[in-house]
Amino acid sequence: ARAVPVMNDDGSVREWVGTMTDVHIQRSANEKLRESEERLSLAFEASNDCLWVYDMVGRQLVWNDAFEEIFAGGDDINAGDPLDWWTERIHADDRVRIRAGFDSAALDRETIRWQGECRFRMVNGEYATVLTRSVFVRDKEGLAVRSIGILQDISEQRAIDEALLRVSEDVKRRIGRNIHDDLCQQLFGIQCQAQILQEELGDAEHPEEA
Repeated sequence: ARAVPVMNDDGSVREWVGTMTDVHIQRSANEKLRESEERLSLAFEASNDCLWVYDMVGRQLVWNDAFEEIFAGGDDINAGDPLDWWTERIHADDRVRIRAGFDSAALDRETIRWQGECRFRMVNGEYATVLTRSVFVRDKEGLAVRSIGILQDISEQRAIDEALLRVSEDVKRRIGRNIHDDLCQQLFGIQCQAQILQEELGDAEHPEEA
């Protein structure tokens, strides 16, 4: 509540004029925001996955210890635009596709979630196959102001998938060869039977030659 006095000519207060504002909604919103930030902070500390929050207005990135250990390695990511740091570490063959996908999702005011799979350079210089999932926080106009994401190393899973695919292709080839061999044997057997039948029919038509 706010109020100001209305004074008489002699300096005494004649009346007070004021306003009252219901701040319950604002306080409730602030409380929910605080609780959300606390949960995010706890997730950052507890998760073994690489988590990050990108301020798309201030161009600042916050990340957890797992991200630091595997991908950041002491880099001063916020010295420039963190998005450029991220882009530079994407494998050259994946870079254009992934950056275009992220930018397109960020600009689309209806898009809330985006994900992309690519090869990403680790601290040791090797590339890991990673899956990036991102959620955009938007303002009232729909502009992306923050991106919250997770970077998961799926290299092992992709290696297993490729191994299974190779096994599957090998099995298909073996089955194909077996079918081919069986078919050849069957055709040879049919050919032999046909030849025997032809000879028997020839003997039946010319018994005097027997």
